[in-house]
Amino acid sequence: MVTAKPKPMEPLSRWIEDNLRLPAGISAVSGPLKLHPYQREIADAMADPRIERVSVIKSARVGYTTLLVGLIAHHIVRDPAPILVLMPTESDCRGLMSTILKACLPRVPHCGITYLCRTQDAPATAIRWCTAYFPAALSRLLLREALEI
Repeated sequence: MVTAKPKPMEPLSRWIEDNLRLPAGISAVSGPLKLHPYQREIADAMADPRIERVSVIKSARVGYTTLLVGLIAHHIVRDPAPILVLMPTESDCRGLMSTILKACLPRVPHCGITYLCRTQDAPATAIRWCTAYFPAALSRLLLREALEI
């Protein structure tokens, strides 16, 4: 009898470089993504199930949001899970969700339909978002991934 083995999970950094394409207007350089060595380390830590929390002290414009978009897309395609994105302000949430994710996710192969919503009445595979200053939005949520930005 032949048993099927699941496809081994490749490092997140490799998956991002193979699948994520940046659209014009979102990034200074559009097209396939080539990560810097420090970005590879951060990305691989984000997807490592042995690491519970990844904290990054960073400056602006270092590609961190792109890594988060890659992580979200990876979960949609390879490892579906309910995701919560916490950001400092509502305008930050709207900017990430309505501009960056909606522009990048359709370019990811096999990404399919994504639910971007703010309510708790979201489908089980939804990406939920809220400000970090609204703790009531965090009640009754079953999540595997929480991204605090």
